[in-house]
Amino acid sequence: MPILVVRRPKVVESLRLPRVGHAGKGGRALKMRRIILLFLGIMVVGGVAVAALALTGVGASTGDLALCRPGDVLDGVHHPNRLKVIDACVTARGTVAVVQDHEDGDWHIGVVPDPSDLDLLGRENVTKLGGLLVVEVIPKDQRTVKRPRAGSRIQVTGAYVIDTPYGWREIHPVWDVQEISPSPLPEGTGQQVRDLGRQARSLLLRLRAEIRERLG
Repeated sequence: MPILVVRRPKVVESLRLPRVGHAGKGGRALKMRRIILLFLGIMVVGGVAVAALALTGVGASTGDLALCRPGDVLDGVHHPNRLKVIDACVTARGTVAVVQDHEDGDWHIGVVPDPSDLDLLGRENVTKLGGLLVVEVIPKDQRTVKRPRAGSRIQVTGAYVIDTPYGWREIHPVWDVQEISPSPLPEGTGQQVRDLGRQARSLLLRLRAEIRERLG
């Protein structure tokens, strides 16, 4: 199985916003060219982030039939209409970065997927969550599911969905969690992936602000 190694792309260090100054038509054209170049640079950064997250093997496996849930997989989910089901049952592995209690009673678990399961991440998981896959255990399953601890490597089975208000992808609900070890990720990889996602998002926000200033 390949080991994911994320390095900070050199393009991040070389990108700079164009200076603001007085100029005629030629100056405005030059500034627009710089904006376009900045946009292309951001596309490169985003591409590097996605490529780093896409160095996978075969991808997430179909859920173990013995662990899959029959019937409505969203039964018991808070506001299920916001979730779009991609696959009713998948099994994935990863390393737990954070575990939080949400106000709706769910356990929110941020997971850095194993290299073979990185294709579960969507663009919003990279740009908004720094490369984490959201895993949620709803209250009705918490009696039979062991709460994982940060730093542990787990295997989860549940419904693979898109949280449509935010756009990121989740396994929600998860009804089976098993702790396994050791983690195949080099120490610090999770933080590197999250840093890369934050850099790409920051550059995109700066670009938008610059475009609004030019067009305003």
